[in-house]
Amino acid sequence: MATQKLASDSLDRNNCPSFQGFLQRRVSTQPPAPCDYKVGDIVTVTNGYGIEIPGMRILGFEKKIDPEWRPTCFIFLDWDCYWFAVAQDDLKLEKAAQ
Repeated sequence: MATQKLASDSLDRNNCPSFQGFLQRRVSTQPPAPCDYKVGDIVTVTNGYGIEIPGMRILGFEKKIDPEWRPTCFIFLDWDCYWFAVAQDDLKLEKAAQ
């Protein structure tokens, strides 16, 4: 069986100090609020223009929700703007993590 190719597979951040620092500072494996998703789930995200972008992997969750700025957005995806958390209402599950 062929492995599914994800949009995020082309992003190589393993040797990127700023990405690794971001993961240490901001990302948790546990959501800070009730959540239908978990790390490693593959999702389709609907962006602010209503465009669906499939094949995104969940990297993790915001360690702490900021109640003053986008409090429903606490899920980080493995995509070009990994630092910009999205809301679970903007996601659709494609494949659950093992």
